[in-house]
Amino acid sequence: AAATWKTSTVQHSAACGAQVRRTIVCADALAWMAAQDELPGSVVTSMPDITEVSYMGLGVDSYCAWFVDAARLVLRKAPRDGVVIF
Repeated sequence: AAATWKTSTVQHSAACGAQVRRTIVCADALAWMAAQDELPGSVVTSMPDITEVSYMGLGVDSYCAWFVDAARLVLRKAPRDGVVIF
């Protein structure tokens, strides 16, 4: 089955007068990112520690590989002029 996700976009004026748009995506983040050609802007995110993904049943080595693969995906999908903050 194809991956599905829900998005919600909010646009408002910042105190400085700039127009700000924020899009929230409710989905499996890795599946969603993999389906994108390029992310629409910079990324601010956090990576879960091993205790937060215990449901995946990963050992330390598998978790480290998963972590590096996930970080690599975010960096690869970010725009060239974008910023990624973990």
